[in-house]
Amino acid sequence: MTDGVPPLEGAQDRIRDAFLAHDRGLFVLDCTAGFGKSTTVERVAAEALVEAAACEPAPERGLCVVSFSREDAAGIVPGITAALAAFADVEQATATTISPERSQRLRERVRHADHVGTIDSIFRTVFTEIHAEYGFDQMPTVGNDAHLTSLREAALDALRDRESLTARFERLDEAYGDETASDGRGADGRTLDTLLEAARSAKRARRLSDEQFRERLLGAIDEAFPDGRPATFEAVVRDVARFFDEETAAAFRQRHDDEAAVTAQSRTCFDRWRARVEEFCSLVAAYETEYDRRCRERGVLAHQDVAYWVADFFEDAGDADDPFRERVRQRHAHAFQTLIIDEAQDVSVAQHDALAPLVPDDARVLLAGDTDQCIYAWRDARPELFTRAFEAGEYFGRSWTPHERADAARTYRMRPDISAAVDAVFETVFTDPARGGLHRTGDDYTLVETDREATGEPAVHVASYRARGSPGTTTWFEESEAAPLSNYLHGALADDGFASRDADGPVEVLFPTRTNMESLAARLEATGLSVADASELLFESPLVELVVGVVEWL
Repeated sequence: MTDGVPPLEGAQDRIRDAFLAHDRGLFVLDCTAGFGKSTTVERVAAEALVEAAACEPAPERGLCVVSFSREDAAGIVPGITAALAAFADVEQATATTISPERSQRLRERVRHADHVGTIDSIFRTVFTEIHAEYGFDQMPTVGNDAHLTSLREAALDALRDRESLTARFERLDEAYGDETASDGRGADGRTLDTLLEAARSAKRARRLSDEQFRERLLGAIDEAFPDGRPATFEAVVRDVARFFDEETAAAFRQRHDDEAAVTAQSRTCFDRWRARVEEFCSLVAAYETEYDRRCRERGVLAHQDVAYWVADFFEDAGDADDPFRERVRQRHAHAFQTLIIDEAQDVSVAQHDALAPLVPDDARVLLAGDTDQCIYAWRDARPELFTRAFEAGEYFGRSWTPHERADAARTYRMRPDISAAVDAVFETVFTDPARGGLHRTGDDYTLVETDREATGEPAVHVASYRARGSPGTTTWFEESEAAPLSNYLHGALADDGFASRDADGPVEVLFPTRTNMESLAARLEATGLSVADASELLFESPLVELVVGVVEWL
């Protein structure tokens, strides 16, 4: 019997039945964490492959299955092949049954499929055909962080060296930099250079024109000053009340006797803010031009750039020859006849717009996601695209018929205590528009149902701390996480806070990378705790040492 391929249940089965009952349309699955989105996606993809194999000599050519991150995408092919193996297992009851020989053939085919993996890999495939249209002599290197970091620094240095931009940089460094640092670099790492790169990246990911980007920034000023430039002290007080509350506004009125001075200061703030935004937008436009020039010169692009240029290529306003554009479209359209996107809530506007022209009107599209799990908003994920697909059947710039949807709050991962903790924290969060509630695919928060039984051991330990600095900076962990985490672990061990642990057993701390492990280990050892680095112990095994020795000798 094949292990690890659970049957589809409830909403999983409903969306699977709807998808396989049609040869076109939009099918959207919105479900909670631990529901089994990936399992459903992989099973549906496997059944679609079996279905296509009945009339197609190469069924994998008409199937595209993608996810947002490399980690998620890495499990797609193993998941599909496991499902195909289960279809041939006589001991495992599945809705689809095929012979072992057919199962083996399809598993081999899906391992070599061109359109299964990350969404970025799809765009790279398309860009290999159109890179010359954007001034590249050959297909550029994509996603090399070291090359891109060097390129960005060189582009920004080139702008700072332009005499015509010197005054603008000085004013913006003064406005947005740390006055204590001569180079405009703040203690939290948010330099003007960092802001320019963040702005270029966000502008590109959202596919905003220069004017649209300018309007977005000026809109922030309009929100702070809804009535425009303050004409009177009363106008200033109204702005304070809107921004904070009536109580704060009343205290503000009492605290300031010189109304004329306050009004003048508020007007100055309004005028300078708009002037700096205008100058900032001009620098972003100049930086974007210099960045693109150096990308062509060095032959390197970010993944986001590739999606942006693919979307640009298929627009009628692009510079490409129409027959050539159509040939490229047709060459790839067949692969998108059946399109399945896992973690669809993380798709950005640029990625969405780049896929849209490649997907035929008669395609069959399955989106699986959960807006509550959108953790890539900082990388310009736009969960409202997924929400609109769920609610209105609109995706890829068109309305789909048929449009089927299923939602579920049942989790197969959490125990009852953990699901209750999730509900306690997020019931208010996800119904509050100020904290993401607008992106939900329903008006109310649905309590998480769990399929697992409770245990007598503690299910969750909750710790909180006040963070300082900016996430993603080199000092973030050291300043904001290392000390609180080491103090928490030391205190929990001293007070037997981990009651379910063996008295002499270790506490495991897991990291996504090895970058911050030594820093935490040093802090824990300073409190008297014994720390072992499991990643180092792994490489001390005789077998690994032998392999390393052979590689070094070669």
